Amino acid sequence: LGTRSNLYSPPNFILSLDGIAKEDTGKVIIASLAWSGNFRFDFEKDRFNNLRLIAGANNFAAEYELGPNQIFETPHFIYTYSEKGKNQASINMHRWSRKYRIYDGEGERLTLLNNWESTQFDFNENKIFKLLDDSKELGVDVFLLDDGWFGNKYPRNNDNGGLGDWKANKNKLPNGFDYLIKKAKKIGIKFGIWIEPEMVNPKSELYENHLDWVIRQPNRKEYYYRNQLVLDLTNPDVQEHVFGVFDNILIENPNISYVKWDANSIIYNGYSKFLERKKLPQSHLYFDYVKGLYKVLERVREKYPK
Repeated sequence: LGTRSNLYSPPNFILSLDGIAKEDTGKVIIASLAWSGNFRFDFEKDRFNNLRLIAGANNFAAEYELGPNQIFETPHFIYTYSEKGKNQASINMHRWSRKYRIYDGEGERLTLLNNWESTQFDFNENKIFKLLDDSKELGVDVFLLDDGWFGNKYPRNNDNGGLGDWKANKNKLPNGFDYLIKKAKKIGIKFGIWIEPEMVNPKSELYENHLDWVIRQPNRKEYYYRNQLVLDLTNPDVQEHVFGVFDNILIENPNISYVKWDANSIIYNGYSKFLERKKLPQSHLYFDYVKGLYKVLERVREKYPK
């Protein structure tokens, strides 16, 4: 699928070594691949009943050529072993994740109210103000403004257009975010927003201006998942753009406290104009896309640690 690989099959497994895995008894391995792209697990038994496991990035259509002094780092594999069943293995994995992987994993989590289920794309300042008041009454910590707040030439009133044009919609939010953030601060809750900056609708200014940034096969009809396509994060210019979307929003609105970053599409139409220009094989696409995504996320975390 290219990205968002757990849509149909998650990149993790439970392996029971001595019979059907039970909650509190039995020898169990729980494992996960730390990888956001195509993955593959192979389990093989030899004639002596030894089990062999191969786990990593999926090698289908993914041959990778290395030049002199280049390094290829395979995805990390995280696993734990338990002799007290699935429950203890799960506890081990959660403890490790909280301690070493999740930001402030051993701290308190904030409760959040999202406008999506109550308004979807149909909202304006007054509706959001009412929901902010409801948030305070409910006692939640954060209000999140979800999809639909952006796009002017192509207003984001449904999922057919606007994705890629990250400026507040003047009809829905004539006073921008600042007005809402001040309201949230006044009633004592934090404010967050939704973004999906690595995606684009064909009906957007970004698509019109930077078609070469889009993962699409040049001589075939485009195939859409949720009416959108994926931006080519193998391209450093696209990485800069995607980071810039996040960065510019936070620079202009430093009191935004929370960002929900969605990934509502997998990679269809797999082809990179950037790899073509660089005379690199198209089989690099799926691996280099994920590496490009990680570079952006690392920059975000470094500049905005909280």
